[in-house]
Amino acid sequence: MFVRHLQSILSKCALSFPVTLLTGPRQSGKTTLLRQLFPSYQYISLESPDKLLQIISDPRGVLNQASHWLIDEAQVYPQLFSYIQEYVDDPSKNYRFILSGSQNFLLAEKVSQSLAGRVAVLELLPLSYCEYISHPDLPPLNLWQYLFQGSYPRPYQEKLDTYLWYESYLRTYLERDVRQLINVKDLSNYNYRKVGLFL
Repeated sequence: MFVRHLQSILSKCALSFPVTLLTGPRQSGKTTLLRQLFPSYQYISLESPDKLLQIISDPRGVLNQASHWLIDEAQVYPQLFSYIQEYVDDPSKNYRFILSGSQNFLLAEKVSQSLAGRVAVLELLPLSYCEYISHPDLPPLNLWQYLFQGSYPRPYQEKLDTYLWYESYLRTYLERDVRQLINVKDLSNYNYRKVGLFL
């Protein structure tokens, strides 16, 4: 496993704040880090259609099942933040929530509306070189080799072809997150190679 620099401050925030929000790009290692640091928290991903349906249909019924929650891709259902506010503002309850999400703009907007003053906001970026060399099972790379290979964890952990992985990552990122944020209706006119998003 990689040793992430954010681990200590993330653990401290989870003890100090009723809500901790971890943002960052997709595949930067948010879920892996959170599940590693907080194994006792009840985990739910709102990208799972059945879990999302459960939350939408009965949010209190779901949240009553545990007092410590790790909620992945929280921006999928921002209405949940109002319920979280209700739980953390109740002094008779000892609820803790750790939220994660990859769409920083949407998350920041919704969090500022519902959870201001109750939440610590942190950002996890892809691996630094020091974080890369902290993994005991990976081949040694010098800094220039590492910069060429890229800093996302998955290609290293799963021994994937980095060129193919980054090409697929950029394409799916444009077709999913960026398209949703700026409401692009026709991607056929949007060539990410021409705008310098692929090296």
